[in-house]
Amino acid sequence: MTETGYNRPPLLPWNASMPALIPELIAMASDPTVKTPDLLRKAMVAARQLKQREWATWIGYELQGYPDDIDLPPYRVIRCELKARNPFHGLIPIIINHPEYAEAVTTCRIGQSISGLEDAAIPGKNVSFALPPEMMAMLIQDLNLSMEPKRVVGGNQICALIDAVRNKLLTWALDLAEAGIQGEGMSFTPQEQ
Repeated sequence: MTETGYNRPPLLPWNASMPALIPELIAMASDPTVKTPDLLRKAMVAARQLKQREWATWIGYELQGYPDDIDLPPYRVIRCELKARNPFHGLIPIIINHPEYAEAVTTCRIGQSISGLEDAAIPGKNVSFALPPEMMAMLIQDLNLSMEPKRVVGGNQICALIDAVRNKLLTWALDLAEAGIQGEGMSFTPQEQ
């Protein structure tokens, strides 16, 4: 018995009961019930311990959101619809006859953090994104709109973006496993690094 009046179990090494990190990462990426931010945080541990700066940077952007001056990965540039809220009919499409102009306003750069997107990723439900103020002012003036235009993206498109992140992490973890990198007890040997 100890001073506090109960028996303490023997202390185990900190990593004795922890599974190997890379197989755990593969299992998490394959499990649709695991939240993507949790998966990304586990991947950040692996990327930082393996000193893979490019992966750690990408994972950081996915967790925190992309700065405006960073080129987005292709899966984060999505086609959207341009709509306006009509007080009597809800969201109605805005038709633009100029192809280059239409292309510019219906291409949506989605740089938000993955956690914010995961909450909005509901198949069948649309997600609205505000236009940059200068683009909105130009649209309102050029198209003589009395309603505020918005970019609308389908929830299924947001789901596809999240799946792209998960697939990229799964492929990376599988490549690490194929190279014999396991990360026993959440640490890596010098050879694995």
